[in-house]
Amino acid sequence: MSSAGDTPGFWPAGDAARFLDDRGFVIPVLGAGLSSGAGLPGAQDLAVWIVENVPSRRAGYTNAANPDLFTVAGEVGIEDQELRCRVASWIGEWDLRSTPLIEALVRVPSNLIITLNYDLLLEEAARQAGIECESLTSDEAGLKRALDLVGDRHWPPKRLVVLHLHGSVDLPETIVLDPSSYQRLSCDGRFSDLVSLLMRLKTMLFLGTTLDESLLLTEMRRHRSDTRHVLLCPQGEKAGL
Repeated sequence: MSSAGDTPGFWPAGDAARFLDDRGFVIPVLGAGLSSGAGLPGAQDLAVWIVENVPSRRAGYTNAANPDLFTVAGEVGIEDQELRCRVASWIGEWDLRSTPLIEALVRVPSNLIITLNYDLLLEEAARQAGIECESLTSDEAGLKRALDLVGDRHWPPKRLVVLHLHGSVDLPETIVLDPSSYQRLSCDGRFSDLVSLLMRLKTMLFLGTTLDESLLLTEMRRHRSDTRHVLLCPQGEKAGL
């Protein structure tokens, strides 16, 4: 197990490592693959759960046998906030079982992790390791705090910070899932400003994702810079990116 400041066990080698030399400025951005690897439900599992447990607005869900999460979230027959609360409750019931990768991540030299997952797996791993951790979401206060941290010349933060860009089970109202919540985040200038700072000042290392998050990709394209960012994935997934 690596300690703060050392090269974490998940650090890539070869060509990718050249863009990650300044480890203190590398910020992991985590997708559902990290939580799925720890036994938590992924996007497809959540879509199936919604189809089976939440009434639809019309006569059934589109492609209910193989549902798409964003599609079914827009077809539910309950209020958006009720859906977020139900999802938070369901995911919050799952056991949080860390993995060696998660245990290495909470020791990342930059002391900042961005996750697209709702669960508190990172916070629990930090707690078990005795690492002080601050948890943020994409609400007004969370994005303002993240902007202050990323733009601060006194870098890195003094303690681990986990930013739940798609919200957290602790605050169901912050969960980004249905069309209205995506609209809220896309119209928030702080989100755009944060991506701009990350693109220019830091190096993002994407793990557990094929980077199919359209909202984040749109902002990354808007704020494209000379800084290189790295997506780490299995060799078999490269052709589909």
